[in-house]
Amino acid sequence: LMLALLSIGIPTIRSSAAAAPSSVSAAGGPQAGQLTLSWDYDFTPPRIAACGTTVNNCIYEFRVARRAGGVEVAVSTVPVPTNAAGMANFAVPVGAPVLGALSFTVQALARDGAGLIVPGAVASVDYVVRPDAPQNLRVQ
Repeated sequence: LMLALLSIGIPTIRSSAAAAPSSVSAAGGPQAGQLTLSWDYDFTPPRIAACGTTVNNCIYEFRVARRAGGVEVAVSTVPVPTNAAGMANFAVPVGAPVLGALSFTVQALARDGAGLIVPGAVASVDYVVRPDAPQNLRVQ
């Protein structure tokens, strides 16, 4: 699922499925350990720059959240490197998979000229973890 990247620099979250939620089984692939969420963010001018030598009018971090069973939980915040420029890639582990539907969100946080926090638009991706199918099914 690729989300549109607007001129203000909305995170674009990558997923393995183009039209449907990502889906994996409970026994193989990434669900054996940690799920990792990755996204791109465009700092190319005239978009808002990363905070570097200045601390105002810039993007300083991303807020990552996970929703399962209707409950949203903050996963982490990801600081923006002071030298981030152009199209930058970010990744963060978001925990072990749980059976069922998950939704992940990423939101850029900026500071305005007065240093007040300005939240950006939210990008999201859905992910489904299902049990594996039985193996060696046969009629005897």
